[in-house]
Amino acid sequence: KTFAAKCKTVAANALLEGVLNNTTGFDSLFAGLKITDIGKGTVEMELLVEPKMQNPFWKMHGGALCTLVDLAGTAAIMSLSPTQPGVSVDLNVSFLSAADIGETLIITSKVEKLGQKLGFTDVRISEKLSGRLVAVGRHTKYFSG
Repeated sequence: KTFAAKCKTVAANALLEGVLNNTTGFDSLFAGLKITDIGKGTVEMELLVEPKMQNPFWKMHGGALCTLVDLAGTAAIMSLSPTQPGVSVDLNVSFLSAADIGETLIITSKVEKLGQKLGFTDVRISEKLSGRLVAVGRHTKYFSG
């Protein structure tokens, strides 16, 4: 990585930590989420699956995976337009395998199209060690103004 790319990743993590660590609400579940790479319209993140994210079957809750699609899609859009997080108008997720407590997930997001009013992203969530695909999602955001 170049020095500039490293600086961009550090700055993006500082912003993410400021948002996720300064709340006692639902988003605080993702305080451990880290951006590992950021480019033009792309973001890679990493998250350790913790017990506070589990469903009754001791797996990562589907709602937590949906939130990762939301967070990663927004981050990818903001890599192109930092002042334009938008609001979600559509989010869909396909669950392909379960994520166990203690596993580390890699979340990759890519902006497919960014217009004046709508932004479209694709997100893939996989287990770090095996590469097993856990979920895929699409996220659409609306921008006012």
